[in-house]
Amino acid sequence: DARNDLEALRASGSMPFVSNLVEYKGSKYLDGAVSDPIPLQKALDEGYGKIVVVLTRPENYQKHKDYFPYKLIYGKYPNFVKTAEKQYQDYNKTLELIKKHEKDGRIVVLRPSKDMKVARVEKNLDKLKAIYQLGVDDCLANLDKVKAYLAQ
Repeated sequence: DARNDLEALRASGSMPFVSNLVEYKGSKYLDGAVSDPIPLQKALDEGYGKIVVVLTRPENYQKHKDYFPYKLIYGKYPNFVKTAEKQYQDYNKTLELIKKHEKDGRIVVLRPSKDMKVARVEKNLDKLKAIYQLGVDDCLANLDKVKAYLAQ
């Protein structure tokens, strides 16, 4: 019953600096992407045989250090601050892992064919429609590759 866990769903989309912390079962949460934006290692550790990774950035993208005031806003949560401040490093390590496993055929990866340059909280409806259409087009262009991988 999704209504029973609505707060968990709300927490999963609660972006730092944009959303309030969400209290759920006695703890406070923000979007888990702060600690594990591409949970490939978790999927590998859990033994999944087929993994399709869907990225939102084109090939060769690298995340750079951001300068958000994590300590100022979230200073009461030092573990969160530490995790958020090193997120770019963890993200880039995961990109290396993705390239390795994509090369050896262990996973299949879908990524945008071009960089659409959108804001973290994009409000331009035309840009959002264009990104959506790019996703549809890129998915269709790679559908045979995904089907072949899943059929192995």
